[in-house]
Amino acid sequence: MEEKSNKLNINWYPGHMAKAFREIDNLISHVDCIMVLLDARIPKSSFNPEILKKCQNKKVLFTFTKADLADKNELKKWINEYKTIGESVIVNLKNPKAKEILTKAILDTQKEKRAKDALKGLRPKAVKVMVLGIPNVGKSTLINALVGKKIASVGNKPGVTKAQQWIKINDNFELLDTPGVLWPKFEDEKVGLNLALTGSIKDDILPIEDVTKYGLSLIHKLYPNRLKNRYSIEEDDIDSFLERLIKTKNIYNQGKPNINRACMMFLNDLRNGLLGEVVLDE
Repeated sequence: MEEKSNKLNINWYPGHMAKAFREIDNLISHVDCIMVLLDARIPKSSFNPEILKKCQNKKVLFTFTKADLADKNELKKWINEYKTIGESVIVNLKNPKAKEILTKAILDTQKEKRAKDALKGLRPKAVKVMVLGIPNVGKSTLINALVGKKIASVGNKPGVTKAQQWIKINDNFELLDTPGVLWPKFEDEKVGLNLALTGSIKDDILPIEDVTKYGLSLIHKLYPNRLKNRYSIEEDDIDSFLERLIKTKNIYNQGKPNINRACMMFLNDLRNGLLGEVVLDE
């Protein structure tokens, strides 16, 4: 009898994402800078490898969002990695100075070009910036921070932005907002699991119990005692942690363990920073 593989099958590509990639191809020649948004908690897993192939020698600005939820020491290591292929900026979008920090970072990518134009006597043109990133990475929140008011829909779930749209920030630059795009297949299943843990893909894409058990093991490995401190449960046997969480928190439905509710308790705690600051990519 053939042995059944336990490996998660993470292979998907929604139609609207394929369409978004085609539109990116058509528009990328009209922009000066590509702003690639990365989730600071998963700086590797949130990087779509297909994006860099499309940059066509444009200036690239890696923008690390959700930095308030990230382990700062680990994040610094990743930022140094990304500096080898582009400029980088960390931004806490809740920071009142977020607009100032982002504006400077964007204009700095065009310093050389603007200096050359000035020598020719040319007036500086508005910098056109394409904003790219995976779903739920914070594109709409970033745009609202730059504009200073809510003009883009925001939601703590993937798939909020559905279409490309140009947004004028001021006379210095304008943004092209794009829907979140993922790549056709995750070669490393850890990437798909990390995306699921942080809510970058919908919770019904992968088995929620598998995602939760992976997340519990990962937090236990990277940040010992975080689970114990949050749930007052010993981490001596991480394989049984979910079952013990159900018993400790009395998560039952008509006398039966409510696994989905227990899983969502953990996932929401992780996503909202209640388990502390983390970087899940090793």
